[in-house]
Amino acid sequence: MTPTIHLLCAVHNGARFLPALLESLAEQTHREWILWMLDDHSRDDSAAVMAVAASRDPRVRVVSPAPAPLGAVGAFARLWELAPPEARYLAFADQDDVWLPHKLATSLAALQRAEGTESTAPPRPALVHTDLEVVGPALEPMAPSYWRYAGVVPEPATFRRVAAQNVVTGCTVLVNGALRQVVGSIPPGATMHDAWVASVAAALGQVVTLYEPTVRYRQHGGNTLGARQAGSQSPWHQRFARIWRALTHQAPIRRQLAAAAAQAKLLAAQYGDRLGAEDRDFLHALAQIPRMPWWDRKRAVARYYLHPEHERIRRLGVLWRA
Repeated sequence: MTPTIHLLCAVHNGARFLPALLESLAEQTHREWILWMLDDHSRDDSAAVMAVAASRDPRVRVVSPAPAPLGAVGAFARLWELAPPEARYLAFADQDDVWLPHKLATSLAALQRAEGTESTAPPRPALVHTDLEVVGPALEPMAPSYWRYAGVVPEPATFRRVAAQNVVTGCTVLVNGALRQVVGSIPPGATMHDAWVASVAAALGQVVTLYEPTVRYRQHGGNTLGARQAGSQSPWHQRFARIWRALTHQAPIRRQLAAAAAQAKLLAAQYGDRLGAEDRDFLHALAQIPRMPWWDRKRAVARYYLHPEHERIRRLGVLWRA
């Protein structure tokens, strides 16, 4: 039988984008899916758009909102917990993106290969993620590869790389039920839902990388994270501004380090007894960075936080501001 994929979509003020996402889901070549949607106290017509979609397609299910706003991490965490416990496959869907028709079919085939085919053994915990096309507000093309555009090197997706600075984009992710069981709940202190799930997959399962776009990644100025163009890809007249920001904007880096440290502490608390000694030591060091003296903090950032493939000005900028 063709397996059903459970899609988790948290919505906040997404009424103008949701029709395009829903249309792209309806055009998937893999048609066995159920979409679970949660409106996180939108101030626009998102709830109405969702209600209409559910009335037209029985595969669309609307979850009752929480009493108070949850934020992106909290809303996706709630959907993660509310999806049926027997779900074999789950995917994250962002309200403002458009999926290419082959997204689910391609990722599912790769995930099933990663699970293993042994009839007597349970599936291995696994996550599949892919590249994206970068597009503008009206879906106008900006870059054919998000990874090249943003300077992301997705492999190796080791636990240390993913836990420090995530290389997995949530709207491309497909996971299996075995990984969901290993993950358990997504805590409020996670930097993002996808970063948490990817970290657990890298530590206790496997991360499979597909070098092809499956999503049109819409940039509209209101993205929770969004695509930031790497300095090497930006026009010359913009590079001096990037250098200036890299040397002067201290607060964002401090916030990112604090978030990575808090997540490292949570990962150690929840999964430390299942990790090797080196990974536990890494999490402990990462969690201590914000409280370290100036020079020790710089050395720890260089050792535990930075990715070596990042361009030099980016690495120097992070070190300067850390």
